[in-house]
Amino acid sequence: MIKYKLIDKKFELEKRNRISQYSKNSKIKKIFHDYNYQMSLAKYSYNFSWMGVPIIQYPDDMIVVQELICNLNPDLIVETGVARGGSLIYYASILKLLGKKNSKVVGIDIDIRKHTKKVFNQHPLKNKITLISGSSIDPQTFKKVKFISKNYRKKLVILDSNHTHQHVLKELNFYSKIVSKNSYIIVFDSTVNILKKKNVMKLKKNYHLKQWGKDNNPMTAIFEFIKKNKSFKIDKSFNYKPLCSNTFNGFLIKK
Repeated sequence: MIKYKLIDKKFELEKRNRISQYSKNSKIKKIFHDYNYQMSLAKYSYNFSWMGVPIIQYPDDMIVVQELICNLNPDLIVETGVARGGSLIYYASILKLLGKKNSKVVGIDIDIRKHTKKVFNQHPLKNKITLISGSSIDPQTFKKVKFISKNYRKKLVILDSNHTHQHVLKELNFYSKIVSKNSYIIVFDSTVNILKKKNVMKLKKNYHLKQWGKDNNPMTAIFEFIKKNKSFKIDKSFNYKPLCSNTFNGFLIKK
């Protein structure tokens, strides 16, 4: 691994203390709620790409995930939900920059589209990425991931596929088994649960979602999961680090 040393530890401490104060600031919290609702309504996450490939994530979240990857130095990153593939390429490029020669990124999706396959087949990082076609909650799919994961020591999981309660809960129950100690499961689209119910209903209509809603989303699944899985807890230090975020209460650390 290429080791980058912190230049200024005092600066890093000031940063952590500053971020921790955001959750106590009522003005910032209001801005966070209003901004995230408006940006989600505007489909802001669809505006970006990584190395020319659509990533469909908020830049704030991607920078935070990058920081976590650099700190954890994982050998394997598993992501459920591939879409156009930009996030997989993003994670693979970070591992490449970290000098992780034998590292791997695994992407799982029930529908890996032709244009996405074309991107991966031509991409210079294609050897670092493995695609698995199938439902992330199919036992046979997880069996394939578990088999791959045996070859790696430090494992990070990112969930970003179907965002209903039952689907995410099943993903958590499966993929928590391969997460290594002191690593994370990152659950995307959890922020919706802190929004006002009337705003959630507007988002539901805007995204043409049927089951998803205030009482049926990734955060409700997270709460049910951690009640029964005491080895995981929500790392709240990430909650107000990004202003525009789909991962509020979505960083689960394994102790």
